Amino acid sequence: MNTYSVPTLTFSTRGPVDWKSTTVFEEEYEPTLRLGTYDKRVVLDTCEENTAYLYVNGKMAGETYGASPKQIWLGLDEHIIDTDKDDQLSCYCYSTTILPDYQGQGYGKLLKAFWLGVVSTNRFQRAIGHATSDAMRNTLKHFGAKFGREHDNWEGSSRTATFYSIELS
Repeated sequence: MNTYSVPTLTFSTRGPVDWKSTTVFEEEYEPTLRLGTYDKRVVLDTCEENTAYLYVNGKMAGETYGASPKQIWLGLDEHIIDTDKDDQLSCYCYSTTILPDYQGQGYGKLLKAFWLGVVSTNRFQRAIGHATSDAMRNTLKHFGAKFGREHDNWEGSSRTATFYSIELS
């Protein structure tokens, strides 16, 4: 008889009490893509209703968050390329990150599915964003993403960002 251990997965739309602990996700990006502590707080405040966290066996493993381009424009004074700054029907995914110990196990797909449910419940008609890794582009294909423009050296990094859109039903 074989014995299997199955991890306990927990999803939350609220970040940890110590929100600064979420800066661990920034370490997964090149310096030009990382948010500093202050900027991370401002972005998370703007995206508050559209955040999702994944915990595996009680440990934080992933986060994703977004807001409409209009919310981003008004709350962060930032216009995201490939989007209409007045768009209130799309939720722009600012980031989806899985920590290294949890990568390659399907957790990114689970977290993205949960997040898409959250933003759909919040009455968005589509999820949009820029994917900067092959792993995320493959995950997005699973959800029927349509891909658009590619941008080399995204935000001064060595990454190529591909714009995507997912229609929510």
